[in-house]
Amino acid sequence: MTGKRILVADDSPTVRALLQESLTEEGYDVDAACDGVDALDHLYKHIPDVVLLDIEMPRMNGYQVLRLLREDPLVKDLPVIFLTSKGEKSDRFWGLIVGADAYLVKDADSWMLLGKIKEFLENPPRPITYTPGRAATFTSTTPDALLERINFLLDRKLFQATLASELASIARNPLPLRDVVNQCFQLMGRVCEFHLTHLLLTTGELMTCKAGAIGLDFATQADVKFRETCRSHNLKFEFRERMDFELSDVSMRTRGVPKAVASTYDLALKGRDGVLGLLFLVSGRDGVFNETIQETLAVFSAGASMAVDGALRSRELVRSRQAQEAAVRNTTSLQAQADISKVELALYRQLVSALTEALNKNAPPALPDLPEGCSQELRQLVDAIRAASSR
Repeated sequence: MTGKRILVADDSPTVRALLQESLTEEGYDVDAACDGVDALDHLYKHIPDVVLLDIEMPRMNGYQVLRLLREDPLVKDLPVIFLTSKGEKSDRFWGLIVGADAYLVKDADSWMLLGKIKEFLENPPRPITYTPGRAATFTSTTPDALLERINFLLDRKLFQATLASELASIARNPLPLRDVVNQCFQLMGRVCEFHLTHLLLTTGELMTCKAGAIGLDFATQADVKFRETCRSHNLKFEFRERMDFELSDVSMRTRGVPKAVASTYDLALKGRDGVLGLLFLVSGRDGVFNETIQETLAVFSAGASMAVDGALRSRELVRSRQAQEAAVRNTTSLQAQADISKVELALYRQLVSALTEALNKNAPPALPDLPEGCSQELRQLVDAIRAASSR
C-alpha cells in the first residue's frame, strides 16, 4: 500500500466502482462520494492527497465544490483533477480557470489518469499547507456544519469581491497619484486595523498614513523595522518626496497611543512592468495581522497595485505630453529666431549698401524699414545713423 488517499467524487455507481477498483490495485486508499456535498463530507473528515472530481453531480456540482475548496485556507492547495464526460473546449477552459490542476475526459486512457495522480503525489502543484489523512480543524461534518462552512466561505468571498470592486473604482478614476494613494489608505483603514503604514514607491515617493496618535519612540521603531524590511526586499530606502496622510474618519482610527511596535506586515505592490513599491503596516498590538487579515490585505494589495500603477502611468503620459508640447514650442521658437536672424542679416546688408551709396553721393542714406521682431541692437543702430544723417 502506498499510504496515499484518493477521493473519487462521481454520481455514477459504475464509474465509482471502476475507479475504486483500479486505484486500489495501484495501492491507493480510496474514498468514494456520490455527489458534491458527500465529497465535502469525506474531504473534511479525511483530507486526501488527490481529488478526482466529476462536474455534473446532484446537490452541488464539481465547479461549485472546487470553487469552495480554492477559497478555503484549510484545503485550498489540494491537487484536484476534473474527470468528466464534458469534453468541449469551453468546458476544459472553464474547469482550469475555476482552479483544476488537470482536466481529463472519462474516455481517456487510464494510464493518463494514473500518470497525473503520480505526478501530483510526487510534485504537488502547490506547496502543501495541510496534513493528508487528518480531519480539518473543525471536527463536525454534519450537513448543518458543512452548510455553515460553505456560508462562511461565500460571505468571505463576497467581502473580498466588494473590496476588489472598491479598489477597481479608485483605479478607474483619473486622479493624481497623491489622491489615489490617499483613497487606498482610507479604504484600508476601513477593513484593517493598524497604527502606521508606509508605502515606498520605486519612483522615489514615500507615503505615510497614521491611524491615530503615535509617539516618537513608536515612530522610530517602526522606521527601523521598515528599513530592515526594505533591505530584505532588495529595495533601497531612498526617497525624493514624502507625503503624509491620516485617516479622515475619526471612528476608524486606532484607540490609544502605542508604546512599542508589536506587529508588522509587508506586501509588495506589483504592476504590469514589475514591482511598484512596498507596503508596510505597523501595529502596537499583538496578533493584529492574522491569517484572515492577511488574505484581506492580499486582495487589497492586488487592487491597490492596479490603482497606483494606473496613476503612475497617467502621470507619465501627462509628463510625456508636456515634454512634447515644450519641445514643439521650443522648436517653433528656434525656427522663429532663425527666420528673424535671416531677415536681420538681409537688413544689415541693405544698411551697408545704403551707407556706401550715401557716402559716394554725399547724400543722406535711404534707410530700410525695420519689421516687428528685429533685435534692439539693430533698431539702435538704425536710429543712430538716422540721427547722424539729420545733422
